[in-house]
Amino acid sequence: MYTLSRVTDEVLSLFKNQRPWTQEEISSSLPNSQIKDVKYSLRQLRRKGIITQTPNILDMRRVFYRISTQDEFYESCKNMNSVEIRFYQSILNSALEQPSK
Repeated sequence: MYTLSRVTDEVLSLFKNQRPWTQEEISSSLPNSQIKDVKYSLRQLRRKGIITQTPNILDMRRVFYRISTQDEFYESCKNMNSVEIRFYQSILNSALEQPSK
């Protein structure tokens, strides 16, 4: 059984609005979380292919994080077992759902 940390759940909930976020924006949106926890969550989500890092053209010292497309996710799951793939696929699908109004 795989689970996500509280901070990782909070980070994923920010991506529900389908816009790219910088690490600073994510940290400021989660005032009860420490920066090291946010960094760890972003690193774990990126490693599993849930989010993708893209360069910030206006400031190359910073990057944007966004939800991965289905193709990007499948490209990153080559080294996962089927249980892991199903778990992270369900997370990605829930993150891609449009927020209710």
